[in-house]
Amino acid sequence: MPSGNDLLGYALFSIFALATKILILWLARRSLRSMNLWFLAFMLSLFCMNAAELTTFFYTSDVSTSNIIIRAAYVFIILTATSLLGLSLSISNAKESTPRNVALVATACGGIGLIVGSDYAISGAQSIGYSITRVASQGYWIFQAQIAATFLAAAGVLAYNIKKHENSLNRRHSLALLIGVTPLMFTALLIGTLMSLGYRINAAIFGSISTNIFLAVLLYTHNASRLFNFLSHIPTTEEHTAIKKLRGMLFGVGGMPLKEIRFMFEREAAMARVLACNGNKSEAARQLGISRATLLRKL
Repeated sequence: MPSGNDLLGYALFSIFALATKILILWLARRSLRSMNLWFLAFMLSLFCMNAAELTTFFYTSDVSTSNIIIRAAYVFIILTATSLLGLSLSISNAKESTPRNVALVATACGGIGLIVGSDYAISGAQSIGYSITRVASQGYWIFQAQIAATFLAAAGVLAYNIKKHENSLNRRHSLALLIGVTPLMFTALLIGTLMSLGYRINAAIFGSISTNIFLAVLLYTHNASRLFNFLSHIPTTEEHTAIKKLRGMLFGVGGMPLKEIRFMFEREAAMARVLACNGNKSEAARQLGISRATLLRKL
């Protein structure tokens, strides 16, 4: 069994992940008030998953306790994936759909019952030296399929929102979330594949950083101005193109006449406001404090 110092070293990733989550949430504490229930469920699931992962480092020789802890960790993995899908669906439809939410909760409960109520998916836990991992049983593939399907469904909903959602702000939020969740999905699928091939892996070491990346993106982009700032660093996005234009106006070789700079800047601002108003030029003009005719001239 590893020494106390070894365990601390191995557990450092989970400790760092948990501390980072606390810091991220503290910095974004004002935004939490306007977050929906699916986000809060996602956040709570991540916290509990991290806590369970951290606990595994200290029960490597206690088989009975390890079995309980490992099952708890898998329960929170199911809840994390389900709440992520719920969050994606809530963006696609601002009005909460009770039947949809009930279906998601029922699906999650089915997966939890599979993990907790029998040995069909997980027959126990075993030590991997510095921590513990699950002992897969014949039905473990059902759990893997549920998690993979849930993550892929969330990605599919976000991709659909990016292309088809009528609200431009929701389209941009979906794009930011898809970018943020990609490392988390890749890590989850990679860990699942390696473990199905027989590799003994503790997911805490590999999953902690990717979950923090997604949480940071989720909270940072909740504000519209920060969403624009985030997407402006992503190549091929409309925000990135707009920033390049503005940078060229201000710092381009040879410079530009002030009148032309003002015209182009006002045009970009007007286009952004029309986009934010879902193409409603009258509403965009009202928000900008100009007439609709003036807005059309600037466009």
